[in-house]
Amino acid sequence: PISTQIEPITANKSYLNYTFPILLVLIISFVSIILASTLVISEKESNAFFRNSITPTKDIMFILANYLTPLLIVFTQLIVILLIALIFFKGALLPDLVTIIPIIFLSSSLFILLGMFIGYTFKSEETSTIASISLLALLIFFSNIILPVESLPYFIKILANLNPIV
Repeated sequence: PISTQIEPITANKSYLNYTFPILLVLIISFVSIILASTLVISEKESNAFFRNSITPTKDIMFILANYLTPLLIVFTQLIVILLIALIFFKGALLPDLVTIIPIIFLSSSLFILLGMFIGYTFKSEETSTIASISLLALLIFFSNIILPVESLPYFIKILANLNPIV
């Protein structure tokens, strides 16, 4: 009997550091666009919409409320995700939080405004949900998640670089 010990040549690596920003952007984009469009449509279809429209309250208050509600929900979800990430990354994320928070705020604001635009554009909840999912599919397809931007034709590459997911 000969005893052997097998040692791997390469270390077992976790690719969570590379995929975490992509997961974060996907969560922000999906929740922000779909939630914002659904909230706008549900407000437009509610019985209180007419009562709200004849009150002396300015329209900017309703738009601001439709913006702040998904923003608070997204930030609550992201706080939970970032706390879990701090545990798994063992504090390696802490120095980057100062630069991550403004980027998260800007990207979630952009996606919420896109969702609100979709909600104000369409009349029913079904069409706004289909439009939201279609827009998300296009944004994800023309980002670096599925296809590398470098492999796209020149004109599409210029448009893909304007993609907020990129």
